[in-house]
This record gives sequence, structure tokens and C-alpha cells, in this order.
Amino acid sequence: MSPASQTTTRTRQAKALLAGGLVLGVGAAVTLATWTDEAYVEATFGTSSFNVQVRTEESAGWVEGPADAPARLEFAMPLAERLTPGDTVYAPVSLRTDETSVAGSVTLAGADPLGSPTAGEQALFEALTYRVVTLPDGASCGPDAVSAASPDAVLVDGGLTAGSPAGAVELGAQGAAPVDLCFAVTLPREAGADTALQNQQVTPVWELAAVSADPAD
Repeated sequence: MSPASQTTTRTRQAKALLAGGLVLGVGAAVTLATWTDEAYVEATFGTSSFNVQVRTEESAGWVEGPADAPARLEFAMPLAERLTPGDTVYAPVSLRTDETSVAGSVTLAGADPLGSPTAGEQALFEALTYRVVTLPDGASCGPDAVSAASPDAVLVDGGLTAGSPAGAVELGAQGAAPVDLCFAVTLPREAGADTALQNQQVTPVWELAAVSADPAD
């Protein structure tokens, strides 16, 4: 074979190899390609609600009792406004969560006098004492229930500024098992020595501070 023929043959072989290499290269690119697809997940989060309601003899059913419109305790009238040293008056109040609420607990804070009392009104506020007990099912708020209350049932026993232990009243979720309390307010006999207490009137306001239950409990 002549040199020219050999050169032509090698050139064709080289072109064939290059062509083959290009084909292989394209084939490799197709092999490395991938299909793509996606999947998604989601979740919705919200918060629970916590709301405590009160009911007194004066309120029309269960009410919220906000700071600007507290539920009024119905003590025996007119005795509550005409106290004589040694008198005690009684008023019930019930607590529950509402129908959508989680469980929680309530602390009875000590009272503050409403508004800006005069010196005589403040003296009466400081002279009054009170006792709060939890009532057993079916019991009425009165002297018998208060005097018969076990130590565990007594939330407060002292001056009007005294409060209960933290979380003293436990409330179930969604209004389950309301708790009935009885307030007993007394003008002590020894107050009779202070004639400045006569013809005075004061309005104590108690806060029922509620906290929702810890879900981990």
C-alpha cells in the first residue's frame, strides 16, 4: 500500500474513532440525566383558649367579671351596709372555665378598696376581716359551712388584704366541675372601741387571678 493510501486510511480511522467518541460522549450525558419530582407536607398550628367565669347570686348566670365591671357579691342586706361590731355576713361565688377553655387554677388576691377612700373608709377597710372556704357539693354558704370547713377547705382567713396560696382553686377544662366558694366578712367586736368607724362604707374589690394548666402536668 502506498504511503498516500496509508495516510488516507489512518485519517478515516481517526475520524471514525472521533465519531465514535462523540457518540459515546452523548450517550454518557443521557445516562447522567435524572427525572425530578417534589413532595410537600404541611401542618396548621393554633392556640388554645383559657377563660374563667364567675357566678354570684346577683349576676345573671355565668359572667366574665372584668376589672371594669366586677361581679358583685350579694351579702345579706341591709346588714352588710349596717354592720355592728361582731357581725358576720356571707356571700357565695362559683368559679368555672368556659365551654371552650383548657383547665387551670385560680389564686384569690387580697382586696383593694374601690376608688380613693377617705380616712374613715380606709379605717373600716383595715378593720374588716374575712374567711373564704370551698363548699362541698350541695352545701349552702352560711355560718354552718364556714365553721365546719376543714383546714384544707379554707383559702383565706385574715384581713381583707390577705390572699390565698397560689393556685388554690383548680378548675377543669370546658366548664367541668365548677368550684363553689363562700365569703364570710366580719367586723370584729374589738372594732367597737373605734367610734370613727361608725357611719362608714367601703367597697373591697378582689381579683381572681387565673392561670391555665401546664399541658405537661
